[in-house]
Amino acid sequence: MDFAADEELPMYDPLHRFIINSLSGGVIATDMHGMILLGNEAAETHLGLSAGRFDQGGHVDSVPELAPLLPVFNQLRDTHEPVSRAEVEFEVNGSRRVFGVTASIMSEHGVEHGMVLIFSDLTRVRELEQAAELNRQLAQIGELTAGVVHEIRNPLSVVSGMAELLHRKLGEQPELLDKAAVIMQEVEGLDRLIREFLSFSSTHRIERLPCNAEALVDRVKRQVERLARERGVRFDTKVPAAPISFIGDFSKLVQAAGNLARNAIEITPSGKRVSLSVSQDSGSVYFAVEDQGPGIHLKPGDDVFSPFFSKKDGGTGLGLSIVHRIVAAHGGTVYYENRDEGGARFEMRLPLQGKQES
Repeated sequence: MDFAADEELPMYDPLHRFIINSLSGGVIATDMHGMILLGNEAAETHLGLSAGRFDQGGHVDSVPELAPLLPVFNQLRDTHEPVSRAEVEFEVNGSRRVFGVTASIMSEHGVEHGMVLIFSDLTRVRELEQAAELNRQLAQIGELTAGVVHEIRNPLSVVSGMAELLHRKLGEQPELLDKAAVIMQEVEGLDRLIREFLSFSSTHRIERLPCNAEALVDRVKRQVERLARERGVRFDTKVPAAPISFIGDFSKLVQAAGNLARNAIEITPSGKRVSLSVSQDSGSVYFAVEDQGPGIHLKPGDDVFSPFFSKKDGGTGLGLSIVHRIVAAHGGTVYYENRDEGGARFEMRLPLQGKQES
């Protein structure tokens, strides 16, 4: 026998409702046909629903935000077997969330009355796991590249020297002069890649000294303003009136913030704006780069911080990996999001005292 949606249920008494609403995980109960009997406040919050939405009842199909959970409901109804440790992805207020779901049949004396789903937000847990795995991969790649690039650099220097010599000797042969110029251009590109490899392999070595946030922003501005002018992009900076001091490796953090600023400038159309700002709270300092470019659009499984991942023509795919590694070595975090007004926002969060975060 199924409960009707408006039937008086024991869990609706004040004590049970108080307990259910005190849970941090979402709880949704339905009858065996999928008619909603109750949902707690955490479920409404997790799903981005208005307060009291579940009090209106209705079928689970009538609530669009519940669509990712329907396969779990259907599996439980069809098999009558509990579902445990299922993971479901939601899009909540434009943000991707990952939930762990457990579901079981509500029964009494062998009679099935309905279904109950309990789910909790695993997004932060999965982000930390992904960051730990990424750091492990970065460390392995860094050790490998440090040895390899040194072996490449010596013969590359010879090639570069010979190409320059040929370029000077072939002044009377334009068709060959162009070919020598191509060799020099490609060698320059390889040398730039090697410098990034070497930088990538050394980002874990951090010198912790007092730093001034305004000085860091000013250094980055001086590094990228020429690039911004060449591309017709306006580069703005914003620092608070009161100075911000923190502990970190100044040159490494200039490199990280500079990589974010250069990336933003390179993907922002002429006439648009890129900004670098700094702020703080009681325990952290924040450096944010905002652009008016196309935003971040990834395929499932893509990670902008993975080594060699790049969506720019001619990009090495190491710039953002270096940012991630420098920030992680400071015990901080770096994240990105698309802005409602268009473009993307990257933010580096660093502990003021330079302590490693657990």
